[in-house]
Amino acid sequence: MAEQLPNTVPAVERPRARRFARRRMPALAGLAAAALTVGALTACTPEEDGPEGTGGSSQEDSGGGNTADEGAEGAENSENGEDGENGENGEDAGNTAGGGSSADGGDTGEAIDGSAGRLEVGTDIPPGLYRSVDNDFCYWERNNGGEDEFESIIANGTVEGQAYVQIAETDVYFDTEDCGDWTPVPEGVTGEQATEIPGNGGTFMVGVDIAPGTYKSAGNTEECYWERLTDLSGSLDSIADNNFATGQAIVTIEDDDAFFTSNFCTDWVKQD
Repeated sequence: MAEQLPNTVPAVERPRARRFARRRMPALAGLAAAALTVGALTACTPEEDGPEGTGGSSQEDSGGGNTADEGAEGAENSENGEDGENGENGEDAGNTAGGGSSADGGDTGEAIDGSAGRLEVGTDIPPGLYRSVDNDFCYWERNNGGEDEFESIIANGTVEGQAYVQIAETDVYFDTEDCGDWTPVPEGVTGEQATEIPGNGGTFMVGVDIAPGTYKSAGNTEECYWERLTDLSGSLDSIADNNFATGQAIVTIEDDDAFFTSNFCTDWVKQD
């Protein structure tokens, strides 16, 4: 199994809630992800078993970053021989999701420039699951190449902090503007499965970044939004459950959930 990179939690102030209208998007698409990042991930060798990287139908479709469209950067690719940027400073993350390191890209390919603009899928960027962190008003889009600018959008997201996206082989273009580099997430990826989730931490992979179970988040305002996702297809059917929370929120993240997103909530603590 590949060596895990060290976990650190940067001192990040809770950002003020902002609504984005950079592009025409589906309802609730302006929800932002926070500047906290998820824990270290490692890729298993073929001889070792690891949880499914995406779950559900996320290997076929993709999205990430907002309610109907969900959201990978960390260490440099192993070929560069460099340690992750956050590996030598900060505090140990413990059991809290928000590590600042990601999986070693291994043979899955090098990180993609997050400000590259329009990329042709299969030529400029391989299809697959990607993660980008440390974003500040990042915009990404999966596009089918149609003539109509809006109708050609398969899924998109405007995020701060972290985003996951699954680029399908049938996608024609992938647009990325002002994002952190997109790092490939290997199949069979494993992680620490944290039991505390930053309430403004963006999107987390269930069974890898965070453990399934029942979580509580107290003292929320009307800005708090959370959702459980079965995959990254970007469709409304992929949302297993979601809500805007005021006061205390209780959420049970199921074993078969693929991702959990939390924006502008207080931290979530596992109860069981």
